[in-house]
Amino acid sequence: MHRSAIQRIKRRRGVATACGTTRTSTEDQLRAERRFVSGVLGAIPALVVVTDRDGLVVRFNRACEEASGRSLQEVQGKSIFDLLVCPGDVESVRRVFAELVAGGPPSLTENSWQRPDGVQRRLAWSNDVMRDHAGRVEYIIRTGIDITVQRRAEDEARQRLAELAHMHRLHTAGELATALAHELNQPLAAITSYSDASLNKLRAGDASSDALERNLKQISTQAQRAGKVIQELRSFLAKGELEKAPTDLNALTRRALELLAADARAANVGLESDPAASLPQVMAAPLSIEHVLVNLVSNGIEAVRDGRAGEGKVAVRTRVDDHSVMVSVSDTGPGIAPEAVEKIFEPFYTTKVNGLGMGLRISRSIVESHGGRIWAEPGPHGAIHFTLPITS
Repeated sequence: MHRSAIQRIKRRRGVATACGTTRTSTEDQLRAERRFVSGVLGAIPALVVVTDRDGLVVRFNRACEEASGRSLQEVQGKSIFDLLVCPGDVESVRRVFAELVAGGPPSLTENSWQRPDGVQRRLAWSNDVMRDHAGRVEYIIRTGIDITVQRRAEDEARQRLAELAHMHRLHTAGELATALAHELNQPLAAITSYSDASLNKLRAGDASSDALERNLKQISTQAQRAGKVIQELRSFLAKGELEKAPTDLNALTRRALELLAADARAANVGLESDPAASLPQVMAAPLSIEHVLVNLVSNGIEAVRDGRAGEGKVAVRTRVDDHSVMVSVSDTGPGIAPEAVEKIFEPFYTTKVNGLGMGLRISRSIVESHGGRIWAEPGPHGAIHFTLPITS
């Protein structure tokens, strides 16, 4: 064979070999990239599920397997609406898919998944799409986190706040009963006076029908007034006082701050805790003292929110003070004027537009019923302190 022909054949073989090598290299690279993507999806703690436009599962990472209790093999190619999403959430999830397919923007949503064992997991999702070369939605991509524990904690916090609100009504009832005692004394005294006057006229034989009618009307009016006062007070009453027990004030402080964390975030107020180490226990009714802490911290949050020019904070500090444990709640609000130091604990004294003026009065009653004391510190920033005796 002519030498030049042989050389051409060798060159063709070389090109063919090179092309084969190139194809093999590309396939290896694609496989490596798939392994890399799968490894990343499996390693990240976030849930990642990819479906087609109709909700059939394409990709499903390890976090999804743990949350759903199902493997990729069980769900791949199957509808998330039939297999994963709780029946009560199917309609809302379908609506999310429809909005994305129709060209809607990425969204943030929540829904629950039903596990094979019957347990439901609450999940928060970020929803987006992947489009093909023609711009048509090809896949729905959802990345999420399991918020079951968080939602359960929020539900418990709401229940706890409801208990504290009830405790506030209970103590308010006691305070109002004392503060409004004269409101009952006055109508009762008037009833007695008009009754005696009518009886004296009858005994003297000069009781005219007009005079008796006037007196009876006054008696009826005053009786209705007294009944209204009693009816309003009765609406506050429901449960009895809790029994006292050795209590950790640091734990109560943490609980109060947890309950008010959402309110503080909404008001852009920081919450700080400075607990004393090895704090002795006090003898207390935990719910009542937690009520005091929640009331004081809430007041601090409102003071910072209503009176600041920038960000602010509320700080709670505990420490041992002689034979007592002392709790201090301070804030970076406008502070307490010297002339208001004692007034703020008086019934119905308030600087709030919609305030009843009973919160601090109730707090004082609770603290004093535990053998402690509470006082305010005047200055450019608000500070209220209270003490409770150490358990002997």
